[in-house]
Amino acid sequence: MDVLTFGSIIVDIITKSSQIKKVKLKDKQLFALEYGSKLEAEFIDTFFGGSAHNVAFGLAILGRKTGIIGCIGEDEFGKTVLSELQQAGVNTDGIQFSHKPTGKSIVLIGEDNERSIIIYRGANDFIDEKKISQEYINLFRCFVFTSVLGEKSLSALDKAVKIANRKGLLTIANPSASMIRKNKKHLLKLLARCRMAIMNEEEAYLLTGKKMPKSLEAIKNLGPDTVVVTQGSKGCMAIHGNRVYQQKAFKTRVVDTTGAGDAFTAGFIHSMLRKDSMEYALKFASVCASLNIKSVGAVKNFPTENDIIKVLGEKNV
Repeated sequence: MDVLTFGSIIVDIITKSSQIKKVKLKDKQLFALEYGSKLEAEFIDTFFGGSAHNVAFGLAILGRKTGIIGCIGEDEFGKTVLSELQQAGVNTDGIQFSHKPTGKSIVLIGEDNERSIIIYRGANDFIDEKKISQEYINLFRCFVFTSVLGEKSLSALDKAVKIANRKGLLTIANPSASMIRKNKKHLLKLLARCRMAIMNEEEAYLLTGKKMPKSLEAIKNLGPDTVVVTQGSKGCMAIHGNRVYQQKAFKTRVVDTTGAGDAFTAGFIHSMLRKDSMEYALKFASVCASLNIKSVGAVKNFPTENDIIKVLGEKNV
């Protein structure tokens, strides 16, 4: 099989309201809700997400044989997300069950279609290293870990990375800002064992204390051969060897940016596994993300390989 992901599986409860206003302060932007108010929403709906879920699901839609290691609750949400992954073609043999509830998040989309997230990790913090199977990991050729915060899950991740390294899997770090803030020292040790790292500009700064493009080189010096940093509407940059690459974002109508980074990650990994050039892989991933944010939910209308190639052809790139 192709790609095994490790990390979060989350139920996303997404709501959009133009009454959620953006407030600009001196050094940051905030969402504002009038205290004690009742706001009208354009919609409230439930989707499945979490970075490990999104990357595995997206790669399956792109045609890859994927699997996932994570933990969900013994509840209806857990049963439903398990079924959804299986229907998409994701192997779920690595998913564990916990007496803790399936993780959940509330995604608030405001007047400008940007979003803020409130998250409850639940079962995600209880991945059991005793249930990590060497035989299962050895079935794959690429291992991607996403956001992991709980101590128990970090121990399980350590074991999985060691197995992946022993087997010679392409090991990729795709950490979140929360993981960097809470477990930076632990993450630095893991990065030394990774051949590739993919993260956004905020995460790169939190990890290195350096702004782009200096953070690219700084992350590469931590261990990975290839580093990719996404920059939202500014596009992305990457470093491989001594060469730095830059790719502009593809303009699109933004409906919901939830899962945009995960879509980029899935698109980039898929393209690299096809042995595309770095330039093409960055374009492929950028188009994948741009198509994914045209609808609500992290993976509801995830683009196919043909969808992406069609855009690339039309753009003559």
